[in-house]
Amino acid sequence: MAIPAFEGRQELVDRLDHAVGLESVQDVTRSVKETLAEMIGDRRLLLPAELTRPDDAGYARRLLYHSEEHGYVVVAMIWGPSQGTALHDHDGVWC
Repeated sequence: MAIPAFEGRQELVDRLDHAVGLESVQDVTRSVKETLAEMIGDRRLLLPAELTRPDDAGYARRLLYHSEEHGYVVVAMIWGPSQGTALHDHDGVWC
C-alpha cells in the first residue's frame, strides 16, 4: 500500500530523523513530544481524510511513514465512537 502524501510530512520526517539521532533516551523522547505537539498544535501537520476515517470493525491503524534508515514507523491510530482497546503493554516498544 502506498502511503499518501500529506501536508507537513517532510517536516515531520526531518524532525523525527533528527530526534532519533540524539544521544539520550530523554532527549529523543523530549524532541519527539515537542515535534508532535508543535506540528499538531499549529496545524502544520494535516492528514487527508482517508487517513483519519474510523473503521466500523474496530480501531484503525494507518501507516504514515516508515524509516528503514532509522528503524521507526509513524502510525495514526483512529477510534470511532464507542471503540477502544483493552489496557495493554507494548513490551519495550516506544509508542
